[in-house]
Amino acid sequence: MWREENLLFYWRTSGPDGERWNKFYHFDDYDVFRFAGDADFYISDERIDCCLWNPAYKPAMELQLMGLILAFWLETKGIFSLHASAVTTEGGAAVFPAQSGSGKSTLAAIMVQAGARLLTDDVLPIEQEKRSLQFWGWPGLPQINLWPDPALRLLEDYTRFDALHSDTLKKRIPVEGVQGGTFCRERQPLTCIYFPNRVDAPMSNKQVEISPFSPAEAVIRLMDLSFVGPGITARMGWEPQKLDFLSRLAARIPVRKLNYPNGVEYLPRISEAIMEDLENLPRPDRYVPLI
Repeated sequence: MWREENLLFYWRTSGPDGERWNKFYHFDDYDVFRFAGDADFYISDERIDCCLWNPAYKPAMELQLMGLILAFWLETKGIFSLHASAVTTEGGAAVFPAQSGSGKSTLAAIMVQAGARLLTDDVLPIEQEKRSLQFWGWPGLPQINLWPDPALRLLEDYTRFDALHSDTLKKRIPVEGVQGGTFCRERQPLTCIYFPNRVDAPMSNKQVEISPFSPAEAVIRLMDLSFVGPGITARMGWEPQKLDFLSRLAARIPVRKLNYPNGVEYLPRISEAIMEDLENLPRPDRYVPLI
């Protein structure tokens, strides 16, 4: 069954018991993700099945299911998924694409605390409406995953919440655990995309700096932050349609660089700067078809 010609991609991860090799197999009617002997995911056109070999892996398996596995299944349907947090305001959805540990969840949490609604904190499926050409983001889970430092700043008692899994200090926070936190359950038009960049070096007066990306640079960065990474994307032959989709996205939706000082004491200033920038953007063309 596990023929060498069906192995399209493999990658290494590390854990408390050493290095592990995960593998991706492609067959005519289904695909398989093997997570180092802990779990196998079988993905077909209509369903996803999981064989959990190591019960201790269950919490991490849930993260994989709602992350890479779901994103891959959506990609087989032609739906692009971005590795991003997103919140909604009156105008639509503000998106924060970033790798894990880069601050996107903290940005989502401070925006929720400032009055926005959470749309997602990890996987953001994006579709383009055929008639209006508007881009829409779909909701994820009603939770935010936070490290201890921002959690201590934003929550009264973060210790009562469960860890994502046994190998991390990151906590799984229900959206209502954030002061004033609410969740958006409907798809939302994309308003702006902000690439977060925490700056440890001294910034002039510790200001938050928001500047535009060129469409070409935006496409490159968005491609890098596809939830299904470049290795699997290339081997599945998805690159051309992804580049076309992201080129249209970057041409229609503003893409910004968000430089901000590192430190929880600056969080209120960061949310104020983002809210001000959003207020100055034109509202997305939600309802009027483009003829």
